[in-house]
Amino acid sequence: MDAVIALLLVMGVFIVVLTLEFFNREDTSTTAFLNLHYVAEDAMDVLNKKDIPDEIGYEWSFSTNESMERAGNISNEYLELIIPGNTGGRRACCT
Repeated sequence: MDAVIALLLVMGVFIVVLTLEFFNREDTSTTAFLNLHYVAEDAMDVLNKKDIPDEIGYEWSFSTNESMERAGNISNEYLELIIPGNTGGRRACCT
């Protein structure tokens, strides 16, 4: 009888630990990736509706330092308005 009670106690603790582990599991890498994907997708939709890629491509096609700088400034100007400030990596790549 003691062995049965001990076995039930061990099984109960095991079930509680598994249940807590199952409900506390967070997949933050997938969630973070999906959030970045949605932000980027929304930003491209807004830029495409305003024909910004055409404007950037036109400036970029001249291949001079001034036109390249203007193209970069156009993209920074619009992306800073569209993409939230807390989005990882945006400041490092676009300034």
